[in-house]
Amino acid sequence: MLSSYLQGIASRQLAARREEVRHVSTPEQFGKRRARIRKALVCMIGGLSDEKTDGMAETYPRPTSIR
Repeated sequence: MLSSYLQGIASRQLAARREEVRHVSTPEQFGKRRARIRKALVCMIGGLSDEKTDGMAETYPRPTSIR
């Protein structure tokens, strides 16, 4: 019962997505859709850090074989 309910929700959401994508026909429309989706995803994960880094992860020497 729950699985069929969730399947119904998923089917409706996928149908709405297909319809929306079907209407995207120009690069401008694509860019607007991409920006809207990015904004929604960033909101869902709680935002991005404003802290600027050099992009380099801390690295440590590879351990030698344990004897």
